[in-house]
Amino acid sequence: MVSLRTPRELLAELCQAVRKRRKQMQLSQVRLAELSGVSLSTLRKYEQTGQISLASFIKLLFVLELADDLMTLFYAQATPYTSMDDLLKTLP
Repeated sequence: MVSLRTPRELLAELCQAVRKRRKQMQLSQVRLAELSGVSLSTLRKYEQTGQISLASFIKLLFVLELADDLMTLFYAQATPYTSMDDLLKTLP
């Protein structure tokens, strides 16, 4: 599947989803940082810019109970397209 998002847009969406989940779980930034082992400054920077190391991102996902969802990305059935024409044939 071809993504119509830019990397920057995807980073922003991921950041927004993590922030939303944190708030749903009624966790402050301070508490999430404590539970995850990610520094508060790193968490704040992530929520402002979307920039974070993969290791720290995964630590946050564990606390937010989203780690298993991350792994489903790699097990999803993907339809291999050999050309743009193949992709266009699948569109309505």
